[in-house]
Amino acid sequence: MRLRHIEVIQAILETGSVTAAANLLHISQPAVSKVLQHAEQQVGFALFTRAKGRLVATREMTILRGEINGLSENLQRIRELAGNLRLQDCPPLRVICTPTLASSVLPTCMQQWRQRYPDKHCSLATQHTDNIQRALLLRDFDLGLSLQPSFHPAIRSTCLTEGSVKAIAPPGFWPSGTKTLALEQLAGLRLTGLDARDPIGMRLNALLENLQPPPQVCTRVQTYQLQLSMVASGEGIALVDPFTATLATQQGLEQATLAPQITVGLHAWWLDEQPLLHYHQHFLDVLRSTTSNIKDA
Repeated sequence: MRLRHIEVIQAILETGSVTAAANLLHISQPAVSKVLQHAEQQVGFALFTRAKGRLVATREMTILRGEINGLSENLQRIRELAGNLRLQDCPPLRVICTPTLASSVLPTCMQQWRQRYPDKHCSLATQHTDNIQRALLLRDFDLGLSLQPSFHPAIRSTCLTEGSVKAIAPPGFWPSGTKTLALEQLAGLRLTGLDARDPIGMRLNALLENLQPPPQVCTRVQTYQLQLSMVASGEGIALVDPFTATLATQQGLEQATLAPQITVGLHAWWLDEQPLLHYHQHFLDVLRSTTSNIKDA
């Protein structure tokens, strides 16, 4: 079976008809029918049957479908990678980061970076940390930003700055002038927790579980950004990174540094085999400078 057969079969699986598959592939209907017929001759059995005006996969086709879908996904990744390689002659700044960092540090950093590169094209996106790694390996983006280091052998990771975990709460929750909050003061309080699968969330959960009584964690979320929104809506307090805490202050919420201090780093990632260009390096320099001003604000 050839790649052209796979493309046509995949299109029929998606659309359910030869006509719709032809439109999807931008070829004629007879061409689709001819390729399908040739594919069935190659494998020696029917791939589709007609039912109520639609082409339905046969039992054999259903068995093959998983492998065909996997091959189609691999072909798409090859196309994406080839397209990214074509951009290397005049590449834009391409940055992907977690939603939390996109809201808290990226806008200020871009504003200052633009002073040197006012006309440089940029592509900015948000993803969770696992998907950031995949995007770099596919060369969809040049720089990744996360609150976690990368341990992938093909990715270089550097810590730009560090700060301490903060507790955020509605106005008036603590006595005026509170700057530090002892871990023991969280005992029994209503708290919006971080997903237990998050590495920082795991560290925090281990500490909170030892309190007597433990905090009342009725809601768990995946991002610090969502924690901030929940606190703003009245869902107790939350423990967040120092960059999200800065946004909390801007929204009129209170913040206090958790004691004992728990350090959170801002990490930049890029492919080890792909050297940073001058505008990449300037972006990291600006990011390091801007975050050092807000991490312990």
